[in-house]
Amino acid sequence: MSTLPESPGAQPRPPVLVLGATGDLGSAVTRRLSAEGTPVIVHGYSRTTELAYLADETGAVARVEGDLTTDDGVDALAETLAGFETLSGLINCSGINPSPDTVAEIDRSEWQHTLDLNLTSVWRTASLALPKLRAARSGAVVLVSSVFGIRTPSRRAAYGVSKHALTGLAQAIAQEEEGIVRANVVAPGRRPLSSMTPTMVLKDGKLLLVTGSPGGPTIINTVLQIVTNVIDFGMPAAQAVEAPRIHHQWMPDEITHERFGLSADTAGALRAMGHTVRELRKDEGYNQGDGATIALDATTGLRLGAADPRRGDARAVGY
Repeated sequence: MSTLPESPGAQPRPPVLVLGATGDLGSAVTRRLSAEGTPVIVHGYSRTTELAYLADETGAVARVEGDLTTDDGVDALAETLAGFETLSGLINCSGINPSPDTVAEIDRSEWQHTLDLNLTSVWRTASLALPKLRAARSGAVVLVSSVFGIRTPSRRAAYGVSKHALTGLAQAIAQEEEGIVRANVVAPGRRPLSSMTPTMVLKDGKLLLVTGSPGGPTIINTVLQIVTNVIDFGMPAAQAVEAPRIHHQWMPDEITHERFGLSADTAGALRAMGHTVRELRKDEGYNQGDGATIALDATTGLRLGAADPRRGDARAVGY
């Protein structure tokens, strides 16, 4: 059963689809999104009253009820989503933690049901949402995993296997939708891919350089190149920030670079070694990161600010 808005196109921004919205985590996420002014589509199963109450409380633009391990449940969700041209996010909080049996003891039907809900339904619902996220040209898929998806203890094989697999699913989505849709798996115990900033560099116990950058996985390489430009190549702060940048991370397995970031000879040598090398595209802004930097002149003690020209409104301001 689904309730559709009369005019979804009139929403100020695309809604976020929350699956498993009647659970403790799903309802908290839904209420937070609503409090921030984000339209929501809420899904639940077997808690009809709670779902209706949550939809009314949060002003949900639609609600849908159904068992996502069945074709009927997935079809009901597809029918609801057909009323929306775009989505800004998919947050999947659905899941089940079965009885604690050993690998040898677990019942086959329970094993299958756990995988059907915790993994297969996640794939099926993501396949419905991705075209809507892609149409918005900016969106996010968030899959809720577990600490058991990092390290599975005894008697939790079905649950642990299903949560481990979510990481692979999110990685596939991230690569296939690169630059358009972001994908992430959240769970206790996970560590961020990128380092925190700002970074402070000291020489002989005295502050020499402060730098930092936004940019998620590009933070590490952006900060590293600014630091090495100053320390190893003796560049002034402004030149160190303006210098072209290169980037590589674990996934996707490729080297990207800004224009003039690599010479043709260097790029060719890397390709000969088996690396994938490409220049940043227009839809990626051509640029990597935004390295705001302050250097201290050892002689005068002056603080020399360097704003990154990659950000059009950036400037160095003294107080």
